[in-house]
Amino acid sequence: MRLDGDSLRVEIGDGDLRLARGAADEPDAVVATSAAVLRAVVLGGRALADAVHAGDLTAQGEHAAVAHLVTLFPRPAPAPVSTV
Repeated sequence: MRLDGDSLRVEIGDGDLRLARGAADEPDAVVATSAAVLRAVVLGGRALADAVHAGDLTAQGEHAAVAHLVTLFPRPAPAPVSTV
């Protein structure tokens, strides 16, 4: 993954998601985008296809791996509503 110009190696296995600096030797896919776009896709409800179509995110390699990656980030729980 290239995120805001930094290379990150993303490894997915056994229910774990591991990130480390540096590029993978033989990646299944390569994603290039900004942190803002990645956040919008994984947490903000923006469709992956929309980000790709708009040119805000590029993906090379296995599309299924990229589609799976964006589902692995848990969405934060909604903040409690105050009844003041």
